[in-house]
Amino acid sequence: MDLTIQWTEVPGSLYYDLYVMTDTGDLLVETRLTDSNWNGQPTDPLLPGKEYFVRVDAYFADSRSVSSEHVSFKVTDQD
Repeated sequence: MDLTIQWTEVPGSLYYDLYVMTDTGDLLVETRLTDSNWNGQPTDPLLPGKEYFVRVDAYFADSRSVSSEHVSFKVTDQD
């Protein structure tokens, strides 16, 4: 199953680091992007009803960075 994550572009940012993790902190996705969206497959399958978290860090030319909150989400059963 592909997962699509989108966020609002941060003006002036050069790139983003995206993290998707389980409720226990196990990292499922860690990737660097220049666009404000990601579509792909986590390292482990996402289970319906289980809580997951996503965070995005934006990086700027002057070495500053800003991080989003950890945003929770659940996968619905597709049957």
